[in-house]
Amino acid sequence: MDDTRKLASNAVDESEPPERRALPDIAIEALLLVPNTLKLMTRLVRDPRVSIRRKVPIAAAILYVVSPIDLIPDVILGLGVLDDLVVMSLALNGLIANTEPEIILEHWDGSLDALDLVMSFVEWGATLVPGRK
Repeated sequence: MDDTRKLASNAVDESEPPERRALPDIAIEALLLVPNTLKLMTRLVRDPRVSIRRKVPIAAAILYVVSPIDLIPDVILGLGVLDDLVVMSLALNGLIANTEPEIILEHWDGSLDALDLVMSFVEWGATLVPGRK
């Protein structure tokens, strides 16, 4: 993941700190990344260059998310989706971290800074699980 992160981060201008934005603006921007992230996942799962060992956790995560049985029931607003996000983050983190950066960039439709944002979110979600760095 570090190599892909470096490729994506090279395009981001870090000379000036970004302006502070409101939480709703950040949430809307994150939601706009969902379609590209889903396309990336689908394309990586279909790519024969990606190992099957890396694809299985994605399938298991999707099954978990669509399953009516959750660690935290979805009816609990806010928290109900958190376990789904963490499970998907773990699976996607494993897929991206163990895939060649060139393959990820080949399948990504958005901008490089958007990819960096997705990868940051995925890494953050993976750190929510105890015992993971």
